[in-house]
Order: sequence, then structure tokens, then C-alpha cells
Amino acid sequence: MSMKIHAWIARQLPISRREAEKRVGDGIVSVDGSVAKIGQIINGDEKVTMNGQVIEASECQRRLLVMNKKVGWVCSMAEQNGQDSVFNYLPKLKKGKWMLVGRLDLNTSGLLLVTNNGYLSNCLAHPTSGFEREYLVRVSKEISPVMRKELLTG
Repeated sequence: MSMKIHAWIARQLPISRREAEKRVGDGIVSVDGSVAKIGQIINGDEKVTMNGQVIEASECQRRLLVMNKKVGWVCSMAEQNGQDSVFNYLPKLKKGKWMLVGRLDLNTSGLLLVTNNGYLSNCLAHPTSGFEREYLVRVSKEISPVMRKELLTG
């Protein structure tokens, strides 16, 4: 499967695509002995090195979890302002990393999908996928007809 070099590196190492792209831009990544370029497309069977160390291609087991996010948990990798991160409650992965399919606000609870498959995460979260989402909202004051229309249209 063809993909950009930084996306491939992020799949193999516990770093973000943005960090992988930075390392490619810094000139420390090589593909088959040549310095990699930002945006370069690879097939995954090339010899990729970073700082002279070979990055081994690995297929990790794809997983999809359903989580009941509690009020007070943040949907970010790190705790913020003393609030727990949802990632604190996920099983540890030997390879790859967890990705959230969408997000829920700090003061929101409910179903949250978590996967280690970036392609699946993007497909499920992107509006063009056509997956319908339904939300139950509690408000503290009466909603005007204009506000109601805005909520219903998204």
C-alpha cells in the first residue's frame, strides 16, 4: 500500500506524523540509501533508515475499542489542568499508538471509538463516510428557534 514517508514512519514508531515529517525535513531519513523528501511516496518494502538505524516495517494487530468516556476526562494524549486523559484508561500497545475517532468535550460523557488504525479512524470520522451521529444534549436555558435550527443542521 503506497503512502507518504512520514505517515509510514509514524505507523512504525511511537511518534506523530508531524514529528515524522519534521525528521524527514531535517534530512535524517533515507529511503534505499537516498535522503528522503517531504511528501515522498513509498510502498513499504523499501529500506528506510533514520540516523542510520533501519526502521523495521511491522504489521501490528488492528484494534477497535469502544469506550465510555466519563465527564472530566480529556480527549488528548496528555492530562490537562489536572484532568485525566482517556489514554490513561486504554491498554498498552507494544507497537503503534491509539487514535481517537472524533472527540468529546471535557464536560461530555458517552461512546468514544478508539483504534490503532489510522485509515479506519479517518474513514469513520470523516463526514464523507456518511455515518450518522446522534447526540443527546441537555441545555441550561430555553433554545430559540434559530438555535434549534443550527443544532439540527450541524
